[in-house]
Amino acid sequence: CSSKHYLFRTEIENALMSSAIAWQLSREKRYAQKVKDFLLKVSDYKKGFPVTRKVCHQASVQEGGMFQHLAQAYDLIGDSGLLTESDRKQIEYTFRLYIVQELRYKQPGGANWAVSQLTGAFFCALVIQDFVCSIGIDRQISYLYHARRLVV
Repeated sequence: CSSKHYLFRTEIENALMSSAIAWQLSREKRYAQKVKDFLLKVSDYKKGFPVTRKVCHQASVQEGGMFQHLAQAYDLIGDSGLLTESDRKQIEYTFRLYIVQELRYKQPGGANWAVSQLTGAFFCALVIQDFVCSIGIDRQISYLYHARRLVV
C-alpha cells in the first residue's frame, strides 16, 4: 500500500496539454489517446481522484490549475472519436466530484487560491455542460475578484 496521497506530480499537466494541442494541430490519434489514457487514470473509480480526492502533489491552488487543464484537455480531444460513453461517464463523474468538493468546502477569501480552485470547477462545469452550476461558480469567482479589488 502506497502512502502517496496524490496521483501525479503537477508538472505532468504540461505534457497533458501538449498532447491535447498536438491532437488538434496534427489530427494524429496517438496524441488524443495519450490524453484519454491520462484522463482515465485520473478518473479511475478505484485508484483515481474518486479515492484520493487529490490529483497533483502540490497545494489546492495548483489542484485548481490541474482541473482547469484536465477540463481543457478533455474538451480538446472530444472530437477524436476515442472516448466511449463509459469513458465520458467516468471522466465527467470525476469532474462533478471536484465541482461538489470545491463548492462544499470553499471559504470565500478573495485569494488567488480560491479563484484558482473555483476556476477549475468552473471549467469542469462548462465542459460537462452543466450551465446552471457554471453560472453559480462564475458568480462566486466574480464576487471574489470584486471583493479583492475593494481591499487593495
